[in-house]
Amino acid sequence: MALNYYREKHKNLVSHLFVNMKIMFISNRPDISFGLQSKILEDELRNMGHDVLDIDHTSSTKIKIDKFSTFKPDVLVIWTFFHDVGHPTITVDEFRQMVGTNRDFFLIGFEVSDTDRLSDKAISMVNELNPDVLVTPSRWSANGFHDVNIPIVILPHALDPYILEKKDKYRLSFPLLEGKDKHVYIYAQHSLDRKGTDISLNVVNKLYEKRQDFNLIIKSLSMTYKGITEFKPDKYILRGFVSRFMHYAVMKKGTHFFYPVRGGAFEIPVLEALALGLTVIIPDKGAWVDIPLNKDDVYWIKVDGLKRYWFDNPYHVGNFVEPDVDDAYDKLNEALDNRKNVNSDEYLKEYSPENIAKQFVDIIKS
Repeated sequence: MALNYYREKHKNLVSHLFVNMKIMFISNRPDISFGLQSKILEDELRNMGHDVLDIDHTSSTKIKIDKFSTFKPDVLVIWTFFHDVGHPTITVDEFRQMVGTNRDFFLIGFEVSDTDRLSDKAISMVNELNPDVLVTPSRWSANGFHDVNIPIVILPHALDPYILEKKDKYRLSFPLLEGKDKHVYIYAQHSLDRKGTDISLNVVNKLYEKRQDFNLIIKSLSMTYKGITEFKPDKYILRGFVSRFMHYAVMKKGTHFFYPVRGGAFEIPVLEALALGLTVIIPDKGAWVDIPLNKDDVYWIKVDGLKRYWFDNPYHVGNFVEPDVDDAYDKLNEALDNRKNVNSDEYLKEYSPENIAKQFVDIIKS
């Protein structure tokens, strides 16, 4: 489909097509996960020889128009449509001002569904922009896009290349964690209902009444959520925004990644934990089930059903999964006695920026 589009609209470009394309991104800021993912992809596309221009989505309409008219891209990527409620990546009006009425480039849209259904408002934004292809990172996310007539392609998120560069160099001392060789990593970064933090709290505290041979590592943006400080086991709490080195060094110190997560479109921490060799415990339904390369690489928590948690989000209006708390307890207890032997190198290769960028180019070729 994309190749036929190019042959018709870009007859003079076919000779160099896919070799040195001009690719323009309008993307989220890099201090959030979506923005970081676009930057990882952009850097790898440059390494492949493509000319890539990135425009921050907070730029003025004039800047977007000027950059577009000067750069004249073969491919335009909108990454994302509606993640930022207060400031969409690009409005339909901005888009029309920027590209005019005769579109002669290939348009890729990236967006996600954290729940099992997106709102009509979100779907209307996708349909109005009308990209040639919609990219999303998991089957779960793809299923949230109802009533769209646009081809949907699943493109997994890539590992941060920093993991590959520093994989064997994470050497930090954690005096609070000395004396035990089992460290359960809890990811409670934000959106605590979505991350299943209440389940983590309940399970870990209950389990600690039975056995005290483990301690905790907790990552959270929250400085005030009292439940995080009231865990019974010894704990190391990493709060707020931290360097990439600190983030991965602390995660690698963990032996187990306990994540009874309810919702999300991919959940990069699951991938990072597997790439760093942790034993992962996650629900058996949701966006993250696409990540493990082998079913036996993780412990699977049974899911009871679906439940809605967000009632004020204008886009993600569907249900999350609801993990079984008793089964989460049993799986963590079992995992503490029997670690998984995961081949982390397989994950470093499969989810490398190079491999994901090649898949991205294949979307344009196909």
